[in-house]
Amino acid sequence: MTEIFYVFIVIPVFLMSILMFIFQSSLNDINVQQLRMNCPYPLLNKNVTDIEIRGTNIFYNTTEYANTQSASILTVFRCGEGGLMQVNEAVYTFSSGIFDAQQAYLGYLSASMSAFFDKVVAMGNMVYLLINAPAIVTGLAWFSYIIIVLFAFMAIGAFMVIRG
Repeated sequence: MTEIFYVFIVIPVFLMSILMFIFQSSLNDINVQQLRMNCPYPLLNKNVTDIEIRGTNIFYNTTEYANTQSASILTVFRCGEGGLMQVNEAVYTFSSGIFDAQQAYLGYLSASMSAFFDKVVAMGNMVYLLINAPAIVTGLAWFSYIIIVLFAFMAIGAFMVIRG
């Protein structure tokens, strides 16, 4: 039983990991997807003073919003748009009288959910790019076939180990 586990599960995972990590550093798209995954969530009533990108990590400083006009602000970050390693910031001001705080909070919730699902999509894209990195870098489609065969081996191994 342990031979099946090693032959059909451990060895294919090891080979896939080697292939993925050898070629992943050659793809700029993976770095853009990592930047999108590290994109900050929106900020409510905070000013962003400076943004710095180090690799795929984003660092920024904030100050409290000086509420002099009974308005609320929402700061939203846009990361990796157009496949570029850059972070853009958009500031929305809500000043419609008595309902500005409620509108700002609903905008904050909406932007937070959008940011979360953008991170989920970026994670899916990154996994796809990692799996297909050897085929994308070399231009040889048979690397994708090797990955498919390794996945099939893992599925057969998992079935055999579970079934007994």
